[in-house]
Amino acid sequence: MESMETRANYVLVGGFVLALFLGTFAFIIWLAKFQVDTTFQRYDLLVLDIRLEPDDPGTVRVMVELEADVPVKADTTASLELEGLTGGRYVLLQGGTAGAPNLRDLAAGEVPTIETEASSLEQVLQGVPDAVAALQGTMARVNLLLSDTNLRSIENTLTSVETLTTAVADRREEVAQLIDDASGTLANLNEASAVAADLARDARDQFGTLTTQTNTTLVSVQRLAERLEGEVDTSSDSLNQMIGELRGAARSLDAMSAEVQGLVQENREPIRDFTSTGLYELANLLTEARSLVTNLNRVSLERPPPQFFRLTPKSTFEPDLERVDWQLILEPPIANAALDTVRIALMREPMEVEYYARANWTDQAPQMVQTLMIESFENSRRIVSVGRESLGLRADFVIKSELREFQAEYFDGPIPYAHVGLNVKLVRMPRREIVASESFDVRFPAESDTLPSVVRAFDEALGSSLRALVHWTLRTGQTLYLETATS
Repeated sequence: MESMETRANYVLVGGFVLALFLGTFAFIIWLAKFQVDTTFQRYDLLVLDIRLEPDDPGTVRVMVELEADVPVKADTTASLELEGLTGGRYVLLQGGTAGAPNLRDLAAGEVPTIETEASSLEQVLQGVPDAVAALQGTMARVNLLLSDTNLRSIENTLTSVETLTTAVADRREEVAQLIDDASGTLANLNEASAVAADLARDARDQFGTLTTQTNTTLVSVQRLAERLEGEVDTSSDSLNQMIGELRGAARSLDAMSAEVQGLVQENREPIRDFTSTGLYELANLLTEARSLVTNLNRVSLERPPPQFFRLTPKSTFEPDLERVDWQLILEPPIANAALDTVRIALMREPMEVEYYARANWTDQAPQMVQTLMIESFENSRRIVSVGRESLGLRADFVIKSELREFQAEYFDGPIPYAHVGLNVKLVRMPRREIVASESFDVRFPAESDTLPSVVRAFDEALGSSLRALVHWTLRTGQTLYLETATS
């Protein structure tokens, strides 16, 4: 009886263990989503960026199995991605438009090859050299700015400012006294000016009366001389009449002499004061007036001109100009101080630069030329993108330029020529290597000597230079870009 119960327990336990094993196996299959009816297709992944040992170079071809219903298109790409920060690597398929044909249909019975591309991590690492180069350039500029010489100069400047401030603070009473003296001097100058004006007015009135009397006397003497000349042989009655007239003239002269003497006596004190102090104050007044006129002239020259002129970019180019797939950045042209201004320059002599009065460009000449260069490249519609360096963009090439000529020249006569001279250098990035350079120099005659005609001549000369610059840059850059791509 006991033997039969023991055997029954063994069967029950064995059945339970077997059921548990089968259930666990079924659960594992369900968890893995295993499907026995799933079919697979084979593809090749061609990896171009993985480098092998020097003794075993070549291309790595990876064969993978995908589910048959995975839509692999002709434009689908594969990349080797990292799962998390510390996880393993996996192959990521991405892209593929709905209208593209299936890659399997294009393989003609062979195992198709899926195109590969760099992973996100590799794209980030490719930008590291540019960032390091920019950081090195920034550190070099900072080191140059904070050199020992500059630090000593800054320290000396601060010391000088501190010394000057201390000296002024120590002599504050003397400075205040100097300001008070200057105020008193200005008050005396105003008073002397008023006295001089009154004295000049009185002298003008009195000397006007004296001049009138003198003229009358001279007329009488002249009339007497004429009568003496014509009546020498006249009778004694005529001589007596002439003697009477001479006596009248003498009395007039005596009266005039007395009047002059009285005038001097009346104005002796003002004249003495004027000659002793008034002349000195009048000289100071004239000096201040001359300085005032100079300042007024400077203000008149520096006031904003009412006329502003702008130039236009180019929009017509050769029809056979090839379209390029690279990007370009244009830095602002450098220029000397005579051209780095909003004023319109002119030259009448080869060694002298002048400017048109009351006329300006809408921007400083280098910045205006940079804007027109960018717009001309954009109007060509032959380049992917073009921009300014100040926007922090990255590109395949950079143009560094120098504005050497940008003035109207009157060397050949009254009708000027607009002269534009531009030197450019094409720099390959990120190595910052100068790969090509060219100069563009154009002189275009104005129709007349009027300012609008001169501006139109500038527009033609700069337009010709910009058109030539666009053609040269696109053709030269495309040749260098293709050489780099095939090497």
